[in-house]
Amino acid sequence: MSHKFDSFLTLRIPSEPEKKFFDCKNSAVLHSKTGHKLCSSSFALSLFIAFSEVGNIGWQVGWEKLKMQFIKFNNEGNENFSTHARKRKNFTGRYFTHPAVEESKKSPSSNEYFGKFEELKHYIEHLSRKVQSDEANMSEEEKSILFKNLLSECHGHEISVLREKDCFNNLLIIIGDNASIAMELLWKIVKIRKKVILTLMTSYGGALEKLLAVALNESEGSRKASVLLKLSEIALENVDSLSVQHGGSHLLRRLGSAISGVEKCAHNGATPIFSAKNENEPKRFEANFLNQAEFISIYNNLAGRVLNWKSIREFANREPFSLLVQDFIAFDSSFNCTFVNGLLPSILEEKKKTVYSMLTNKQASRVWDQYIRFSSIENVLKLYENCFRGSVARLISDQYANYPLQQMIRKVDDSVLAKELYEEVLQCFDEIWKARLYGVVHSLCIFVREKPQLETILVEKIKTVLNCRDPKICEAHFLRCLLSMQRYVQDKVFLKKIKYFGSVLTQTLATFSTKEFFFEQMLNLPYEDFLQISSTSLGSYAVEALVKAAETLDQRKAVVNKILPITFKLANNRFGSRVLECVWENCDVEERLPIMDAMLKCSLNSQTGKLLAAKFSLDKYKISCWSTARMPNALPDLHTIQELKDIAHKLRIHSIRATNASNSGHPTSCCSMAEIMSVLFFHTMKYDPKNPRDPYNDRFILSKGHAGPILYACWVEAGLIPESELLNLRKIDSDLEGHPTPRLSFVDVATGSLGQGLSCAAGMAYVMKFMDKIDSRVYCVLGDGESAEGSVWEALHFAGMYELDNLVAIFDINRLGQSQPASLGHRIDVYQQRFEAFGWNVECVDGHDVEALCRSFSSAAGVKHKPTAIVAKTFKGCGIPKVEDQENWHGKALGKEAAAALEAINSRIKNFDHHKLSINLPRIDPSKPLKANDFSNVKLSEPPNYKIGEKVATRLAYGTALVKLGKSCDHVVALDGDVKNSTFADKFKNAFPDRFIECFISEQNMVGVAVGCSTRSRTLPFCSTFATFFTRAFDQLRMGAISGANVKCCGSHAGVSIGEDGPSQMGLEDIAMFRTLPGSTVFYPSDAVSCERAVELAARVNGICFIRTGRPNTPVIYSNEEQFSIGQAKIVRHSDKDRLMIVTAGVTLFEAFTAADVLAKEKGLHVCICDLFTVKPIDKRTLAEQAKRVGGKVLTVEDHYPEGGIGDAVASALAEYSDIQLTSLAVNALPRSGPPDSLMDMFGISAKHIIEACVQLAGHA
Repeated sequence: MSHKFDSFLTLRIPSEPEKKFFDCKNSAVLHSKTGHKLCSSSFALSLFIAFSEVGNIGWQVGWEKLKMQFIKFNNEGNENFSTHARKRKNFTGRYFTHPAVEESKKSPSSNEYFGKFEELKHYIEHLSRKVQSDEANMSEEEKSILFKNLLSECHGHEISVLREKDCFNNLLIIIGDNASIAMELLWKIVKIRKKVILTLMTSYGGALEKLLAVALNESEGSRKASVLLKLSEIALENVDSLSVQHGGSHLLRRLGSAISGVEKCAHNGATPIFSAKNENEPKRFEANFLNQAEFISIYNNLAGRVLNWKSIREFANREPFSLLVQDFIAFDSSFNCTFVNGLLPSILEEKKKTVYSMLTNKQASRVWDQYIRFSSIENVLKLYENCFRGSVARLISDQYANYPLQQMIRKVDDSVLAKELYEEVLQCFDEIWKARLYGVVHSLCIFVREKPQLETILVEKIKTVLNCRDPKICEAHFLRCLLSMQRYVQDKVFLKKIKYFGSVLTQTLATFSTKEFFFEQMLNLPYEDFLQISSTSLGSYAVEALVKAAETLDQRKAVVNKILPITFKLANNRFGSRVLECVWENCDVEERLPIMDAMLKCSLNSQTGKLLAAKFSLDKYKISCWSTARMPNALPDLHTIQELKDIAHKLRIHSIRATNASNSGHPTSCCSMAEIMSVLFFHTMKYDPKNPRDPYNDRFILSKGHAGPILYACWVEAGLIPESELLNLRKIDSDLEGHPTPRLSFVDVATGSLGQGLSCAAGMAYVMKFMDKIDSRVYCVLGDGESAEGSVWEALHFAGMYELDNLVAIFDINRLGQSQPASLGHRIDVYQQRFEAFGWNVECVDGHDVEALCRSFSSAAGVKHKPTAIVAKTFKGCGIPKVEDQENWHGKALGKEAAAALEAINSRIKNFDHHKLSINLPRIDPSKPLKANDFSNVKLSEPPNYKIGEKVATRLAYGTALVKLGKSCDHVVALDGDVKNSTFADKFKNAFPDRFIECFISEQNMVGVAVGCSTRSRTLPFCSTFATFFTRAFDQLRMGAISGANVKCCGSHAGVSIGEDGPSQMGLEDIAMFRTLPGSTVFYPSDAVSCERAVELAARVNGICFIRTGRPNTPVIYSNEEQFSIGQAKIVRHSDKDRLMIVTAGVTLFEAFTAADVLAKEKGLHVCICDLFTVKPIDKRTLAEQAKRVGGKVLTVEDHYPEGGIGDAVASALAEYSDIQLTSLAVNALPRSGPPDSLMDMFGISAKHIIEACVQLAGHA
């Protein structure tokens, strides 16, 4: 039998298994821990509190966020229950009661309270921690139940609760702003004896005042009036004793505030920044008692006792009474200042010595300050005439008396007495400035507004003390004083006098100049100086002024971005935290969102920092209620969150079905990133699903390409691919391959060879930010296993160095690799530290928490000058029973386990229909249309300009041609690996610095970046380094070829002809390597003219091109008008007497020329010489024709290893001709350092060896 009272609790008779587990009988009586009998012995009930760990014993209901604990069962006659209770996991004995159970307390047998105060105190402390935790996202109904039961628990202990400071503070945390509960507690207190209430008011008035402040917000007026009346009557009878006690004074102030309808003053002395006028009006609220005669009478009696000159003169030097008087002066303004005006005659009769004594006292001077503030101008002038005239010079330099005098200066008008006061102050201006009484200066500035003559005099005074006549320099001096104020911190004599130095000087600056000057100078400060200023007692006021000076949205964002990098250091600093609090108070929620996210991930040790973090953490609850239309990357609403969760589960289902259909694939790798993909594709990214290649789209790169099925699943959910196509995964007639390739319109680069995606993403982000200059973003998902690749860290360095804040790398840290766990497992902190060391903003997040992911991506969008790494802790195979977080499931379809997995995942889906989320379309600037560029007609801006025979290195000609190409096409970009002064790419950098990308010594990343730059035909990248160093980037080149990348590579310093640098620098494998790439073109120009034309032709042809250049200066052999074509060789020497053909290119061409001359002259042997120009595609037709013409004798010569070079290329081209005899000369051993000519001779490719080979080859005829 079950008794369900609401959606929160359920009472029911225990089932048989439960009786056995809890060792209780049907006749058991349920007690609370404090002794309350919850039900009669005739009606045995068990009470269950639902939360996520209850399992199948409890009743699953509402309140999952607040982790409630089990009740404690006591068995009548069985004292052993507590022993059995410990069997249950999470059983602690703490409980919550329910209002329905309270009926059972009405029986005579159960109305006695057995609880102890110590238990109650611990209980309240426990609840306060729960309420403060993130899990305490309670509904109003749940709070109501909690508060009512709490009042029940406090019954009989109300006085003890107020007396215990920590206990009462915890109680206030629990009560929060619930006025009805606070009033309920007060209602019980006022019903006890008057003597006890007086004791509370005297000794614990502060606690009572805080409770009263909350209770006064209750809407029910009758009970509020009764409580106020009772407390006011007792207060009135004991004003003298209460007014000099801190707690009693606070209570009297609260009572006066409630009756007068005027807010109780904060008394922090802070002056509004850039205030246009003197604000004297106190803050008011609606008071319900102003028209009730009994309260008017009480107020008059209270005000008469407090605003009494005799009492003020005697007790104003005591802080409690001083604060009380200050507040009642403000309260009295609601009643036409009756009592304030009544003080003047007594003051005028007082001795000046007494008045001066009060003015120089800290507390009493504050009373004077408040009195002058709320007095009429006529009374202030009378006060000056009778008490202050002639004494201003003596009083103005006092650290306390100057404040009332400042108020007086601001208050007075244009009367003769006012001008006399002003002149008296000006007479001692130099002393005021030397004493650094800048508050007085500020008051004078306020006084002279709209008084041109007086303003001119004051400005001249200020310029004089600044030793300056130039207004701009004057402003700079003011600013310098403002920004260097920390120098005064050690000056203890004047420390208190310049407490508000920053505020005052800022306002003074605003008086004579514009806020824009101050704003600009502050934002341009280096971060080190800005942090130093923000972290000092006085400097923090300047930064607060900066925050308050920001009037527009852009200005506030600029301030937040300035503060963001030093958030952590400020939060743990007492003064810096004041700056952050100022941001919280003066910026809207969406403006301070980046700081909120920074605060949430800070490890704050100081109490100030923790309180500040708690304040910022409230923002996330405010943001969660906003519409995504206002802030599309902020936290979504609850409906969207559920939709994103459902999509994540559907992506898992698609991935499992697809891999099962192909009987291969990586479903577990897909499942670990399901929530990441759901949030990215259906909440964060902006793209047009109907036009995946739109240049304005956000880009997505799946670096962990083996998770391709989940990428395909996303595009199914986006509507681009039919769901049925997923079942064709990995089939020969399907474009849904095992790893993504650009055969699919939504894939920019092929991935799957791990560690390369981030470099490509960095290239895309670079082009978007610096060339296209659009606000689109690039997202790249990497696995934790591939993060061991060196190319990943090269890319991290590159992106951090270039501050690619439009790049987000998501690291899917699922712990498991292919054959064993990844090296770092789930050590998220290590990943964070490493990425931060590379200059990245890092967000650590639960990768399966949709809401947390939304927040992290939103935070990343607000970060400037840093790329963002989202380190997502995930579990491989998440959601799959018996597979999640288990080894040996990598790269395996689920097979027989698929049915159970699909059933388990389906059970978590709330909405099986197609999602209703709208994909965010890209922001397109109609004034700047972007489209794919056509490079097929690109040409040099001017033809080559060389003289025949002029010696020019081909590497130099490459640099010259690149500049010419850059002039004719502004989409050409150059990349180099820190050898630009050797490859001569520096010529392009000098001509087009904005289009040159220095990649430093990281060739793998350079090629990856170039591939990224080339995507969607946004740019035409040329990357250069030594030919031999491209070998380390061969995998990137191979994947670039699979991607169809349009990348041009120039490898200089090829072969042994580079000389003394030795074999590590000699490119001897490069031709072979580039020839193997599908669709590649390999150029080997021999002189400067052919090299420039090779660059031009490479730009026109789509695909990967390699241009091999040499270090030595070689003669120009072609005219500037010579025409070149891809796949067309040049016969540079021939005659009718030719008996064999030498096929070569590059530096060995000139060795062939030398050999040919010797052979013709000394041996009478004439040879034909062929300059290949392009090794791939090779000119098969010309080679065959010339070979037959000379009798079938062919010799190849190359500065390259034999394997895969020119010899192999020619042999392959002529293989079908059986009558052609081929001999090859190549570098035949491991080379060494030495002079170029000697090395060429040593390794068999010099003219001497060519002669010998030709003679030998011709002798076979």
